Amino acid sequence: MKKILYLMFLVLLAFSCSKPREVDQIFGDPTERVADTLAYVKSTLVKAPFGWKAYLSTEYSGGYGFYMQFQENDRLKMVADLNEQSSSELKESTYRIRQIMYATLSFDTYNYLTMLQDPNPDVFGGQAGKGLGSDVEFDYIQTHGDTLFFEGRKFKKPLVLIKAKESEAKVYTSKGYAQAIEKINKFFVENSNPYIEENGQKYQITINNDSKEVGATTILAGNKVESSSAKFYYTLDGIGCNAESPLKAGKVNIVKIGWDNDKLTAYDADGRKFEVKNSVQPLIPLHLLMGTKYSKLYLPFNILLPGNSPKGTDILNRYFKGLGNGATGYVFNCGDISLAWNLANKRISFIGFASQNNCGGGWSTTIVYDYTIDEATGVLKLTKRSAASGGYSAKIMDQLDDFLLNSSFKLEYVIDGKNLYAKIIGIDRPDVSMTFTLQ
Repeated sequence: MKKILYLMFLVLLAFSCSKPREVDQIFGDPTERVADTLAYVKSTLVKAPFGWKAYLSTEYSGGYGFYMQFQENDRLKMVADLNEQSSSELKESTYRIRQIMYATLSFDTYNYLTMLQDPNPDVFGGQAGKGLGSDVEFDYIQTHGDTLFFEGRKFKKPLVLIKAKESEAKVYTSKGYAQAIEKINKFFVENSNPYIEENGQKYQITINNDSKEVGATTILAGNKVESSSAKFYYTLDGIGCNAESPLKAGKVNIVKIGWDNDKLTAYDADGRKFEVKNSVQPLIPLHLLMGTKYSKLYLPFNILLPGNSPKGTDILNRYFKGLGNGATGYVFNCGDISLAWNLANKRISFIGFASQNNCGGGWSTTIVYDYTIDEATGVLKLTKRSAASGGYSAKIMDQLDDFLLNSSFKLEYVIDGKNLYAKIIGIDRPDVSMTFTLQ
């Protein structure tokens, strides 16, 4: 037994005293590979003679377009399609190419792109504490031709950069981006019922600049609504969608809508063209879209939209002003109103949200109604299913509750420039009109 233990000791001693084996660097030194990638990404960005067209998407909103010029001294200039100012005025900031886990492009000072993650809703309308859910750090993924692909580190949304041509750079840097955006928006203002037709089926096309989404909707047999949406960004020629998330219209996958000899045209992934025409009447009544394309009517804190009548304004202000003046018994600094559709059970829930931390969190009060609808006219009639429960807002929900119970109403579209809203119009109380966003 002692002999066996002694032999085992010699074996272990031999292993412990032997020189460790060198591991072959089959693919080269990882540190050198990362350094090479960092250098490649920076030189590629900087050496593009006319800058880059770019687009990204966000977690809580739609897509956004940019033009960027990267400089050797870690500074860049950009324009973006966020608003009129951002699309016409070059903004300078800084960037870095650094190693985190991968070669990472970081936008490290405030610019149009970082506005998308601003946690203050007053800056660009994002969620309190969250913004629109945009990254400011993007890992390099690959290069394909004249295109660089990055991915956001937190939300995993793509950032795509495409080399710009000299003619494009001149337009971007001379306020031409703003003019291109105005041109496409003007079409949708002047043509309130745009559509494309594919195989005899008409698809109504809508754009919503609040959510940066484009939609396609049609009615199938039996009044069945088929609808889809996609995030979009503005280009110099119209609007574009991420090729991996196109706008679906039946079997057509639309990747862009732009101008073709002064005619607005939708293009599918195979390059087929579909002229965007206009109908005199809406192709799809709004009431058919509630519970299918749209789940609710929504009004954020202290927002009054176009189309409200004086009495409608009074009803909405009863809620918003009541939050801050102690009418509930407490004082709140934020809140919102929702009318949520449950199509399967023919119910509508009136939800009043109240917050004491700028809508970062709070309490909801809910009143539930059953409804009937005249399919021919779209007129809705509500009866109460359950009284206000939860939260602290019941007292200031009283006027809107009274209207919903004592007046039938219908829904109509409201088109305000580049945005599409919904308006409640009282039938028994025709002096009441209230406009909401569609979600």
